[in-house]
Amino acid sequence: MKINKLLILSFIIFFLGLSHCGRSRSKNIALAPKEKQNINGINLTKASGSVDKCIDKYVSTNYEIVYRVEEIPESIHKLLLNKFNNKGFANPNEDFNPTDVIWDHNLPQRRLVFAGNSPDSWFVCYEHGGIGYHCHMIIFSIENKEMQVLFNGGCSKPQNPDQLKQWVVEHKVEEAVCW
Repeated sequence: MKINKLLILSFIIFFLGLSHCGRSRSKNIALAPKEKQNINGINLTKASGSVDKCIDKYVSTNYEIVYRVEEIPESIHKLLLNKFNNKGFANPNEDFNPTDVIWDHNLPQRRLVFAGNSPDSWFVCYEHGGIGYHCHMIIFSIENKEMQVLFNGGCSKPQNPDQLKQWVVEHKVEEAVCW
């Protein structure tokens, strides 16, 4: 009986440790409001103010949708490369490692679903492989060499940009601390 309890406790502690967002060797970016990080020459800050305002702006903005990593601005691409230990991320329909079982060390663990741009902001939605496969949705504002993270959330894989907007409205994209 003691052995079973010990095994269960060990199992719980093991998975609690793995579920922490900082478990990987990647550089988790979790900014407090007004904290600034310089990443590859880009000043990154977290937007201060209401998350609801950021979400309202995202929902009401018409974005030009892109489906290739190469179409994302260099500043965002550099930030994401830094975050992913320079492994980058795959384009839609390209191979990537979707689970915690790494079957090819040359493949990234992230894959672009789609991204969108407007005159003053970008959003990026990508798949994140690992022990708990999920998607991230990050909204950035960019002006000169200043970039702000307006929103960062996690969700299931959306079928299209309209579904992602609907999920944001329905609160099915949960705000996240790290990405």
